[in-house]
Amino acid sequence: MVLDSLDLTADCILISMREHCNNSVENLRLSCTRRRGTYQQQMKIEVLYFEGCPNHLPAVAMVREILRSLGRRDEIHEVVVHSQADAVAMAFVGSPSIRINGADIEPWAHTATAFGLSCRTYLEGSHYSGLPSRELLRKAISEAILATEPNASPKAT
Repeated sequence: MVLDSLDLTADCILISMREHCNNSVENLRLSCTRRRGTYQQQMKIEVLYFEGCPNHLPAVAMVREILRSLGRRDEIHEVVVHSQADAVAMAFVGSPSIRINGADIEPWAHTATAFGLSCRTYLEGSHYSGLPSRELLRKAISEAILATEPNASPKAT
């Protein structure tokens, strides 16, 4: 395959490649966002919740706020967990759960074995809260940025 053209746009990179054997053109879309002349890899950010969870919308707002403070425009996917079977299939440890690139923001959840439609609590200092601390969320997002973009340096706010 030979690089045919490179079309840089605000939301993605479109690479057209031409195969030597049959002269067909394939388009490859890479998930990127334009930022100061460079491109940042988009993270997969999910907020999993069950209907009626009082912390679902505040969790989405917190994720959005922290992304904005880091100069990010990643899409936030809100995922409804409908049943116990869905909870088990999705390894859902409680509502709301925040995952970045498929990994829960709390390391203990990576090895959890109990799943279900329940409220989730996060340890914040010496007490529990229905939302993660801003520090925990910022750290998880920053680590994901560095894992996907080794030359990136999340800006501090």
